Amino acid sequence: MKKFTLVIIILAALITIYIGFDTAEKPLTAGVFGFVGWALFPYALLIILNQKAIGKASASGVMILSVITAVFGLWTFVHISYVSNDAQSGLAWPVVPLWQLIFVAIATVPLYFLNRKKGA
Repeated sequence: MKKFTLVIIILAALITIYIGFDTAEKPLTAGVFGFVGWALFPYALLIILNQKAIGKASASGVMILSVITAVFGLWTFVHISYVSNDAQSGLAWPVVPLWQLIFVAIATVPLYFLNRKKGA
């Protein structure tokens, strides 16, 4: 299950990279790399959570958390980049990862106690 979760996270991160560079103005600037890097931060945190998961319950929790985070991020980036591209779309690149990080931080609390209970 942890390998499947890792595949989900890496696939979502690669799609995020593609969307970020595909929709950026050419030539690419340092700001584009910064925003794409910031957009990858929630996925890096999910990889760490996936590696720290002990037991089936916490691994399942990380998988569900990864799916929800990936679907929300990818849907939002696809929607703002390809469906309704307007003047405010650029604001999603700093805000969406922040929302993802807040969600992951809140969901990490029960995962911590699942790991603690299993490891004790």
